[in-house]
Amino acid sequence: MFKVHVSLLEARPPEVRGLLVPLPPGTSHQAFRSLRFSRGWLTTEVQACDGSQRALYAHQIPAAGEFTYAVALVEQAASLDQFTPQRNRFTAAPAALVQLVQDVVAGARDTAEVVRRVVDLTARRFRYGPRSPSETPTLCCDVMVGNCIDINTFFVAALRAANVPCAYYAGYWFQHGEPIADGMHCWVTTLEDGQLRSWDIAHHLKRGIVAVEPGQNPVAGVRVAMSWGRGLRFVVGGLEVELSHLAQPQWVHTSGATSLALVRAELRTNAADHSVSPQLEERS
Repeated sequence: MFKVHVSLLEARPPEVRGLLVPLPPGTSHQAFRSLRFSRGWLTTEVQACDGSQRALYAHQIPAAGEFTYAVALVEQAASLDQFTPQRNRFTAAPAALVQLVQDVVAGARDTAEVVRRVVDLTARRFRYGPRSPSETPTLCCDVMVGNCIDINTFFVAALRAANVPCAYYAGYWFQHGEPIADGMHCWVTTLEDGQLRSWDIAHHLKRGIVAVEPGQNPVAGVRVAMSWGRGLRFVVGGLEVELSHLAQPQWVHTSGATSLALVRAELRTNAADHSVSPQLEERS
């Protein structure tokens, strides 16, 4: 069991209705145990319109607010709904990508070989670098530059073009020996004839490794999934909002737009917990 302590580093911006705080999903590698808040929060539990991802919508937010997740690393059965395709602008493969994938996987002996070919295709098509301005799956003639979101957006779309069930997870990754997360991270798990395999192509490419191998942690560290699904919709405060994912808390503006909240996420293994349970309203 370990804890992820999240500190809000900015005051509530003007024209903001509230804050969406992710509730971590149970995965084949983790079990969510609890979420405890510092005093002064008022929250309502909500669920995504297009899946089982849950969140707390905070409409009363104290200055310098904090909250702490308790998560256990486990090996358990996967929740199969996380592998259900979500059809939206973040996941729809363009026709050229669908055709390319079909050509690449033609003649594969089994699902494992299909996945291997899609992994290799993705690794060859990217060089790790700054985030692309495009949020949708794209295909170009040259090697594309992108971060974990860009790489996995392509990877998920390609897997689904090959009819391979997969789950997109986003959250925090704590490098070994570094208790503070450097922003967010995302990765993908495939479901291959009943067998689960996790893939972190971005972490390989970031280190110049093109021969990608499966594994929850290809480099030493701890990862915590805060959300599953690429493209999430929530109804909060009378507004429907759309998110790329919910790896980190998001401000919900009165216009219906969202923006990342500035937070600090710290991994704690033996920290004293002086927080209290959040005040919950009836679930909406």
